[in-house]
Amino acid sequence: MKKVRKILALDLGSTAFKMALLEVRESRTTVLQVRSLELPASTDPHVRVQILQSLITGIEPAGLSQIVSLFDDPFACMRYVTTPPMPLSELANAVRWQLQPFLAIPPEEATVEVEPSAPLPGDDPQKRRFLAVAVPAASIREHLELLSQAGLRPTQLIPKEMAIAAWLAQKGLLSDNGTAVLELGGSGSEFMVFEKGRPVFTRKIPGGGSALTREMTGGLMTAQGQVSLSAVEAESFKRNTGIPSQQEKLFPLMRGPLDRLAMDVERSLAFYGESGGQAKLGELLLIGGGAHLKGLGQWLQERLGIRVTLPAVAEEVSSTAPLGLIPVLGAAFNQGKGMNLLPAELRSSVGREVQQVALKGLVTALVLGAVLLRAGLAVSHQSLQKQISAFQLEQQAVATQLAQIKPSLAAQARLAEQLDGSEALRVLSHLVPPEIHLTDLNLEGRSVSLRGRIRSHSRRPDEVLATFMQVLGQQWMSRVALRSSRLTDSSGQMEFEVAGELR
Repeated sequence: MKKVRKILALDLGSTAFKMALLEVRESRTTVLQVRSLELPASTDPHVRVQILQSLITGIEPAGLSQIVSLFDDPFACMRYVTTPPMPLSELANAVRWQLQPFLAIPPEEATVEVEPSAPLPGDDPQKRRFLAVAVPAASIREHLELLSQAGLRPTQLIPKEMAIAAWLAQKGLLSDNGTAVLELGGSGSEFMVFEKGRPVFTRKIPGGGSALTREMTGGLMTAQGQVSLSAVEAESFKRNTGIPSQQEKLFPLMRGPLDRLAMDVERSLAFYGESGGQAKLGELLLIGGGAHLKGLGQWLQERLGIRVTLPAVAEEVSSTAPLGLIPVLGAAFNQGKGMNLLPAELRSSVGREVQQVALKGLVTALVLGAVLLRAGLAVSHQSLQKQISAFQLEQQAVATQLAQIKPSLAAQARLAEQLDGSEALRVLSHLVPPEIHLTDLNLEGRSVSLRGRIRSHSRRPDEVLATFMQVLGQQWMSRVALRSSRLTDSSGQMEFEVAGELR
């Protein structure tokens, strides 16, 4: 009989803390508990710890198989990247510099995690494709500190998009033609497109349920006088009445944020198509707590011209806003698979704990063996002597072979110290930004010269070149010098040549 596993999933958002406790027994998954606690408007770290402790009251961490925490950050970046083959120890740094043009934080301040992805038709077969996620390392530390103060040690830190994908897969809602999802949170929203079960496009949208409530508390002058709502009245109106008809006097209070939301979704759909998206998106799924605003689906459907639906959440989840629980349920359904944003040292410590358990089992076996030996069930002394003699003969043979191999190993070590052209190209390919196209590489001994063209729509060519030379000087070359540079046309395209020496 297989062991019963319990999985605790957490969603520590900016407006509410949520948890889901699942039990996995063979192939059956059961939702045991789901809870949600709203956060006060102004919450200091100590209060957040107390709310988290209240959220997990009655749950013993020692009895859990996994603790999965959802992670979301406004500065998170998720994109697909392609790299040449390289050791895993170098991959994160190479991906970090590829993501540099899309990061809102310095690359050195980002934690990067990658997940292998199937190549696209036409991809270079010599290269590998990855789904890469970069998040602020400081936010990861704050998140883990909150969990630690509440007495929790997570086994996985999962990006929110991966959790939503896991829930959609669990419910059979991932379409072969692509699935578009709009998650409406309390402090912000996000537009996502999933293809073959993986996120291929994500875009953060400012504003959320809280912003709509604030808009409704503003004063509005009408022919009948000023109209305004308190925060409590606005929230109650949202939940009980929803979007009023355009003839009602309260409609103008909501029109502004609703129009902006529809416009942001329209732009997201356009950006997806312009970025090479292949899916034919004829339907949009609304999830998140804000999706419960009555009439929102119909409003967006009329504005966008595509079908807008709200997915059904399992009946065992009793909540006034079950669509807001989809991410935390997805984190639990994921069951520890896929990407993990935990720092490497924490993941390795979990591995060491597993090794310690195995070591305890080995010690138990040795003790049992000693007992059996004393009981007369061990091998005879003569048989042991024969095994020892055979081992000594094998040791002598290995020593002889090692003496023959050592000169070859030394020669290989000397060869590895010499950087050949193919290795130089491999290292260089990690450092070239997307705005630069190299046209020539000349390598003579330790001297190297590079020629290329720069075409950038977001930065001046001289800025791109200066940054590239700085990276070369830090990562690959010494005595980096600019030999020549010139603008080739009025659009700002530049040709250049730099030279230096390999480190």
